[in-house]
Amino acid sequence: MEGTSHSDMVPLPLGNGVQPSASFVVQQAHKERSQAEEGKGKKRAEHCARGMAQRKTTVEHYEPYSRGVQDFIKFFLGRPNIPKDYPQPPTDQEKESQYWVEKRSQLILAQLERLCTHLANRPVAEQDYCKL
Repeated sequence: MEGTSHSDMVPLPLGNGVQPSASFVVQQAHKERSQAEEGKGKKRAEHCARGMAQRKTTVEHYEPYSRGVQDFIKFFLGRPNIPKDYPQPPTDQEKESQYWVEKRSQLILAQLERLCTHLANRPVAEQDYCKL
């Protein structure tokens, strides 16, 4: 604020008989109340966030959340009570059938490679005819 003196920044005093209007006083009161409520809301949110940040992140096996996850998983396993009741591990045949897409893809790629090498010595027009 260049060019202003300290005396310019001081508000002018009100005259002896001049009072602020009632609507102005009400507006100021509403503004102060909303600012106070906003400050309380921010303080409450900060307190909440601070509490969450200081909370431990590991869950013990006996806590309700952990128990819920355990029950959810056990439900899909047929509700075994002891470890020997869990389903049998997959057999070798089941493990092999798991990769059938990869094996089929390799077979198709090998056939395409043989076809490309077979057609490599032929002219382009003949190659296009044989690929159909």
